[in-house]
Amino acid sequence: VLMVSHIGKAWIGDIKDASLDVMKHMVRGFITFHYRRASSMKDWLVPWMQISPQTSDNISGKYLPQGAKLWEPSKLQKKEVISLLEFWRDRQKSDPADVFTFRKWRDATGTL
Repeated sequence: VLMVSHIGKAWIGDIKDASLDVMKHMVRGFITFHYRRASSMKDWLVPWMQISPQTSDNISGKYLPQGAKLWEPSKLQKKEVISLLEFWRDRQKSDPADVFTFRKWRDATGTL
């Protein structure tokens, strides 16, 4: 994520001139930040293979563009990456206290 705000939240910066690789890195950083925050595990990696097929089980639909699935960022197409980042930027403006959160996550034993 390009910037973390002063209130300890992941904040998506301007993507206007960002390359696709940079934007994918932003998606990865944003999701990783929120996954670690939800799980209270500061060094955990996002288990993309477990959460991607069941996106709606792990993430409320209000945190993703309609019909979006959250796949490992390297697998996303440019339009999907832009859609996610623009959606989260809009949420930052409309509801900065509730931009994104996980509904479920894996604990230290691997249990949801």
